[in-house]
Amino acid sequence: MNDAPSKLPTAIHIARKTKTIANQNIIFSIGIKLVIMVLAFLGYTPLWVAVFGDVGVSILAVFNFMRVLKRVKRQV
Repeated sequence: MNDAPSKLPTAIHIARKTKTIANQNIIFSIGIKLVIMVLAFLGYTPLWVAVFGDVGVSILAVFNFMRVLKRVKRQV
């Protein structure tokens, strides 16, 4: 963080990538949870699958967001 206006395009690029990855994480998370919920309503999955699915999606979302950190280190 500094007052250099020349860094503004880099900040905008990082913000756009962050927004894209956040949208990916949201869609992926909701999709997996819907699949598990439908399977649970049909009686195919027990409760522990839903718990592991929720935790697994959270961990995958964190790892997906780590891509932004790698990009930031390369550009700075």
